[in-house]
Amino acid sequence: MRHLSGRILRLAIVVALTAAARAERVELWNGRDLTGWKLFLQDPAADPASAWSTREGVLRLDSKSLGYLRTEKSFSNYHLHLEWRWQPDAASSANSGVMVHLNGPDQIWPACFECQLKTGDAGQFVGIGLDIPAAPLINNRKRAPRLAPSSEKPHGGWNRYDIYARGDSVEVFVNGVRQNVAEQLPVSAGAIALQLEGTPVEFRSLWLETPPPENSTKAMLTSQVYDWQKLAAVPTKNGLRRDVFDGPTTTVDRAHCHITTLNPGEVSSEPHRHLQEEIIIVKEGEVEAYIDGRTQIAGPGSVFFLAANAVTRLRNAGTAPATYFVVMYYTPLTPKK
Repeated sequence: MRHLSGRILRLAIVVALTAAARAERVELWNGRDLTGWKLFLQDPAADPASAWSTREGVLRLDSKSLGYLRTEKSFSNYHLHLEWRWQPDAASSANSGVMVHLNGPDQIWPACFECQLKTGDAGQFVGIGLDIPAAPLINNRKRAPRLAPSSEKPHGGWNRYDIYARGDSVEVFVNGVRQNVAEQLPVSAGAIALQLEGTPVEFRSLWLETPPPENSTKAMLTSQVYDWQKLAAVPTKNGLRRDVFDGPTTTVDRAHCHITTLNPGEVSSEPHRHLQEEIIIVKEGEVEAYIDGRTQIAGPGSVFFLAANAVTRLRNAGTAPATYFVVMYYTPLTPKK
């Protein structure tokens, strides 16, 4: 495998396809300010400006007053994704929540369903002024218990919430574990809100996907073989580039492949953080991979896996051209910023 020839190499990438349309993604938070959101605090004397802050794409909520931050728009039929964490020294009773299908006037608390964030209870589904038909009544509220043992991470670690609202049902996943499903709900649309309940809590990567319009006809990739000899080699400032494919598939939002040739001593770019997973396959030459401050040189046939959020750079470490394949993919869980 260390003697691959450019003239005989065939890159065969098989991708399963359908003609289904893709979902439309909405970034709920812009990473800078509260555009598109409204802050409500129960205590009229509380300072709204001190209740939230942002740094490096992380939204921090911290107020002694009960309250919530809600979207100005209402949503229905969606996949909601967000990540949250508590400070390492947060109390074991740290409490917050993600409220969906919020309706009515702002108050403590508005009519909605709460996807619980209280430590140890993430994944519990609570009706606040709204009925959950199959759930037991506990402390004057309908509360659907978790379906599995707690899947939360210890304080200080980032957790993922994936919430699917489909018609009159809501399904809840915590760190990939299915923790709840509620059906025959009386409300199927409303605003989305993040609770303030006295404990500082941080959020990031808030986005939502909704079904595409019925007349959407975005094409999927088709299964096929990509012949090396038929790929156009386009000169770049540091070598050559061959584009192979780029588009949605049945299982990922986007699959992409290109082939890079670096001249001796040239780099792919300056070290930078990339959001998606990547697979690098070295065809010829010696390639130095810089990954999160570490470097390693590998030759033909070697494979690099670059995890999401890694800081990377590739460099031709040899005296002859170095060529490598780049395969990257984007899923609903791929970070956005």
